[in-house]
Amino acid sequence: MMTPKYSYFSGYYVGFLFLQVMTSTPEKWTVITPMGHLVATVGGQAELSCQLSPPQSAEHMEVSWFQGNHSKLVHLYRDGHEVNGNAAPEYANRIEFVKKAIGDGKVTLRLHNISISDNGPYQCSFKDSEFRGEAVMNLSVTEARWLDIKGQRGKGYVSCETKVPSANTYAGSLG
Repeated sequence: MMTPKYSYFSGYYVGFLFLQVMTSTPEKWTVITPMGHLVATVGGQAELSCQLSPPQSAEHMEVSWFQGNHSKLVHLYRDGHEVNGNAAPEYANRIEFVKKAIGDGKVTLRLHNISISDNGPYQCSFKDSEFRGEAVMNLSVTEARWLDIKGQRGKGYVSCETKVPSANTYAGSLG
């Protein structure tokens, strides 16, 4: 009767093939934002940033920005070019796509002349041929309020409170 002979070489070969298959599968990535919540003033500007993790080039990916739950397209970048004409009309001439670090997977959408209607969640999405990822951030828009105090100079006490994004109190004395 013949007994089968096993070789350590065949075990290493199978292990090597398994490792080769595992390392050749496309790496999944995630989309992250440096801030989940931004506050901007009416008439001002906001910078909505997002990036790929781990860092990698997004030059030939599709990068899109939506306001709300994918209901309003704000900006679209595809295959190395900005795609104009698809965004909601209220964003015309108010959007600047900053892509100086797109080789590292970092992009910024600069929104100019903020209005109250810009308030709400924004989704940044990256898509390649095999995978799609997105991150959400919230933009809170406030109106600028001015407090004009007229009267004599002297000692006094002023207190202010804001409700966006959370209650903060500032108190100081005049004098």
